[in-house]
Amino acid sequence: MDSARARAESKVTFAPGQVQVSVRGGQVVSGGAPLDLIIEKATGVQSLLFRTIEYLGNQPLRRRGVPSVEVRDNYRPWLFQSPPGSYQFAVSIERPAQAELFGLSHFGPAQITETFLEIVRASAESPSEQLPKIVRDEGYRSVFLKMVRNLSPNGKSADQIELSGSNVEQPVVLFQHSRDIIKASTDLATKLQGSQTQETLRGILRAVHLDKDWLDITIDDNPYHVTGVSEVVDDVIGPMVNHEVLIRVSRKGKGRLLFVDIELAD
Repeated sequence: MDSARARAESKVTFAPGQVQVSVRGGQVVSGGAPLDLIIEKATGVQSLLFRTIEYLGNQPLRRRGVPSVEVRDNYRPWLFQSPPGSYQFAVSIERPAQAELFGLSHFGPAQITETFLEIVRASAESPSEQLPKIVRDEGYRSVFLKMVRNLSPNGKSADQIELSGSNVEQPVVLFQHSRDIIKASTDLATKLQGSQTQETLRGILRAVHLDKDWLDITIDDNPYHVTGVSEVVDDVIGPMVNHEVLIRVSRKGKGRLLFVDIELAD
């Protein structure tokens, strides 16, 4: 049964349009892919959709916790199987029942997927020029950039991720070098001041406590404590726990490690 038929036969009403996601290359085969890879990418798409909804709804930038009950209940993403080619899945958003009660009614449901794809495209292709035209809020813009960077493939498990929508003519394709484009943009905002030196640590992210402003990374069984992470948002760093990461830090006073940026390792 294809996703369109499945949606039609369900008792749930879905918003117009959907996001079609195709994962190709690397360890991906026709109709099959590593489970952890697909869970990671599906979760990334869901997080980006929720962020898009919050942005369109003029909600304050959320740095902690999950989306509000109103957003989760009224714009619930569903995952559908798509016809095999590479490894494909479709994400549809349940039509909101009472969005007008929560200040979310000024944008149409189809606008969610269209804006979502515009944000992903601009983040991957023109983060410095096009993205500010779509996302004017600097805080949201920074979060979107880092989330799209995480969604981009690492070249090992997968070579490319294609996202498309029924109302968008050209699909958005993320490659490994999409990370480099975004990194070049985000680096502009994270240059250090004065004589502080910056270095990159590669290891396993073991623990995070954003409220207490620290994270722990393990390198060759040796623990390293990094502070200054309070401005990082949950759904950027949360999926990285127990994964290999690259953390850019500066050393301040007595070898103290001060956080600059974090991304999944290649």
